[in-house]
Amino acid sequence: MIMINLIGEQPIPNLLPILYFNPPKNIILYSDTTLKVGERLEKILDNCKKYEVEPYNIQGIKNILKEILDPSEEYIFNITGGTKIMSVALYQVALENKFNFIYFQSEGNQSILYKYKVNSDSSITNEKIILPELINIDIYLRAHLPDYITNNSNEQNIGFNYEKSIVDILKRNNFEVTANIKPKGEGNQLEIDAVIRLKGTNRVGIAEIKIGDQKEEGPKKGIDQLALAGQREYLGTYTQRFLITSRVLSKQIKELAIAHRISVIDEIEQNRNNNNLNEQSIKKLLQRIKEKLS
Repeated sequence: MIMINLIGEQPIPNLLPILYFNPPKNIILYSDTTLKVGERLEKILDNCKKYEVEPYNIQGIKNILKEILDPSEEYIFNITGGTKIMSVALYQVALENKFNFIYFQSEGNQSILYKYKVNSDSSITNEKIILPELINIDIYLRAHLPDYITNNSNEQNIGFNYEKSIVDILKRNNFEVTANIKPKGEGNQLEIDAVIRLKGTNRVGIAEIKIGDQKEEGPKKGIDQLALAGQREYLGTYTQRFLITSRVLSKQIKELAIAHRISVIDEIEQNRNNNNLNEQSIKKLLQRIKEKLS
């Protein structure tokens, strides 16, 4: 089976279906604005062949498909990505040739795949598939970024100890966590305190972890970092975002976070006599993150 994929600005609608079906060959159709996404997928998958298409030229896309398709092969079309015109072109070819096609949808906290079968009488039947765990943090990051490094510092201070206590608790409670991520080539523009995935799922979030202060400069900086990291050029729209702080944040800061679709988890406190989180804070932290990622 060969999968035909339309490349859009976000890699997840292509990556997860490819990993689920695991076809021996993938063909990816990209436009001039989505070449980089296609190249990142190509590096991860090692069984892709790329073709550039004009994203708003239905007949041009169909002509390219006519050249690509081999009547002796079985195909499945992923019509999720790309422009709507690209999806229309692929849909039409699927109907004409009675090829199965799929559509990826993130519904609530689930990754859903809708598989459509074109029958001999041209009627269409569909199947809903809830995708199992298919990725880890490394694959997720490589799908979104040209490359990345982990910026582990030996400097230990109050902020470092607080961040470490958060990461350690998550790792002990069914989360995969990678700390201090920096995209290569971005200088000091962007650094992410923690990338978090709930094991058993394909759901990933990023967190800025801050010791609160009265001026709230740390949380404000955290919001800026999360807003930047969530842009389509970086980790995109499928990534959940968390601002975790030790203090109760003001109404104004919380409203700013909400405006950027950032979940605030404040008043996550450490015990005074050690660097461990108190039990109430642990329960709150785990519950809030699981709500968004499960």
